[in-house]
Formats: sequence, structure tokens, C-alpha cells
Amino acid sequence: MPRSVRALHRPRRTPGFRRSASMLRAFTLLLAGPAFAAPSGLQADLDQLAGTFPGKLGVAVRDLDSGARAAVRGGAPAPMASVFKLPTAVAVLRRAQEQQLPVSSPVQIRWEDRSPGWSPLAPRVPREGLTLSLDAVLEAMVSESDNTAADALLRWMGGPEEVTRVLKRLQLAGIAVHRSEHALAYDLWGVTPPGKPEGLEELMARLGQVPKQQRLEALKRFSADPRDEASPEALVELLARLEAGSLLDPVHTSRLQQLLRGARTGPRSLRAGLPSTVQLAHKTGQIGSQDGFTVAVNDVGVASAGGRRIAIAVLVTDADAPVARCEDVIAEVGRRVWARLGSTETSR
Repeated sequence: MPRSVRALHRPRRTPGFRRSASMLRAFTLLLAGPAFAAPSGLQADLDQLAGTFPGKLGVAVRDLDSGARAAVRGGAPAPMASVFKLPTAVAVLRRAQEQQLPVSSPVQIRWEDRSPGWSPLAPRVPREGLTLSLDAVLEAMVSESDNTAADALLRWMGGPEEVTRVLKRLQLAGIAVHRSEHALAYDLWGVTPPGKPEGLEELMARLGQVPKQQRLEALKRFSADPRDEASPEALVELLARLEAGSLLDPVHTSRLQQLLRGARTGPRSLRAGLPSTVQLAHKTGQIGSQDGFTVAVNDVGVASAGGRRIAIAVLVTDADAPVARCEDVIAEVGRRVWARLGSTETSR
């Protein structure tokens, strides 16, 4: 539209209109300002913890009701470790929702799906495979953090790249899934993947032969690998949108929240720092340590009690400390967050 024509269509703004609009903007900022400001005490707490921890401490915190937030290294990507199972669960449930697949749908767990690392499911899988419901495999992956369940669901999705495609379509920026648990194991231990599927027994035998120095070098390379990373702020955004019901419909949202509340991992991390009366729906992740170097210990979730809901993501990376020290700093983050933002009654 030519400028002269645009001028004819521009509404006439009187001085009174301009004053009203200005007052409205000021009033809006007055309301929004405190809601989104970082509580100074909490920010100081997080800065102090990050400054004294012998590694990279990434934290993002958001009060889901007031909007108050704080962060340290909040936008810095870090290895997700098993936290990747949370966005994977979102993608799986989104597909089930869109394709109207009941969670009772069968999922085949193959002999070759058995994965190294933590997997209570692996010994249950016979050579001919095991069929479980989609819901049961999701529970194993989310609540138990089972690696075999994760690989079976990645295959069910069509591969990690399909999970990432769903996340992008949902506009969940800053989170990407690239590798299966099998592929992660090869990179973590610095061994070359075979040209054909490798059984769990053969893989474990090969991993057991890796010299300690080669293993340490592989761990340090892994922590610098940009794949399978997310930032604390991206994970808090996922948690916030899950709570708001904008990622899944009410039925699938409720089920995922239930699985997160039922998590049986990470008792020494966020859970240890929160009062027993606070409900925690969370997902943990951990990549082992060697010679005092720990790649990653993570915990992300929503703490709720007394009408308060606080999303917290803590990603600990490249720590010159054992796993227990990493868990302790995560617990301390949870303790200080709840003390600053949680309800007075629950925090006593």
C-alpha cells in the first residue's frame, strides 16, 4: 500500500488517546515487572553455588504461577544424559495422541534392544523378544529410567531424529535427541560400533577391555560433543508447557505427570533438598565418573506444594568431583529454591 494511502487509513490519535495508551503500557509493565524479576536472594544463592562448585553448574528456575525466575548458565547447552527420556516421552505421547493410538498398544522389545547401563528390563527380554504395552514401556523409561525401554521407544518412533522433529514442531527449541543408548555407550567408552547389530553380552565384554586412560579421554570428548544437549532454560520451558497443557491433551499430560511423580531415581538430588511435604515430578540423568571426573549429573522437575509450582532444571557438567558431590549441589539448589520461592508453611 502506498504511503499516502496508508496515511488515509491510519486512525487519528488524539492527545487523550496517547495519554491513555501510555498509562496502559506503564500499568502493564508495573504488573509484569515484579512477576518476571529474578528474586535477588535466590539469584545470589545460585551465583554463590556456581562460583564455589568445581565444575559447570547450570540452573534455571521458574515460578509457574508468579512468573518469577532465576538462572545461572541458564542458556548454556549441556549433556542431557537420561533427561533425554523426558522429551522423548513427550514425542511418544504426542504421536499416540495424534494417531489416536491407545497406550495399551503393543510395543516389541527385541533381543538387540537390550541396552548397557541401567536397565532392569534387559534381563526380562528372551531371545524371541518381549511384547509390552506402550504404557508399560513408557513407565519403564520415565519412572525407572530404563535404557532398554528408551531404545525400544526410539525405534518405535523411527529413530532419535524423529523425536527431534516432533520437538521442533512443538516449538521446543534448544532440545535435540541424536543418539540411542547403544550409540551413546560406544561414544562414552571410546569404542568403534560394529557394522552389524551387537548383542549386549558382546558389547559389555568389549567395554570391559577399554583401558582406564582411553575411557577418561572418551568421557572428556563426550562432554564436549554438542549432540544430545539441552540448556536448563529450554528444559524449564518444556516443564512449564507440560504443566500448562500446551504439549499434550489432558489425558496424556496427566499420564506423563504421573510417571514423573513416580520417578524412582535421584533420591539424593532435588528430592533430598526439598521438604518431604513437597511433591516432585522429575527426571534425572547421570553419566558416570572416573578418576574424580564426572561428565554429567542432572535433575529437572516441578516441585509443588501449598499452591506453589516451581520448575527447576539443574545440569552439572565437567565436575572435578565424584557423583555424590554433584548430587549434593543439586540438592542444595532445590533447598535454596524452595526456601526463597516455596510456601512459608511448607518451608518450615
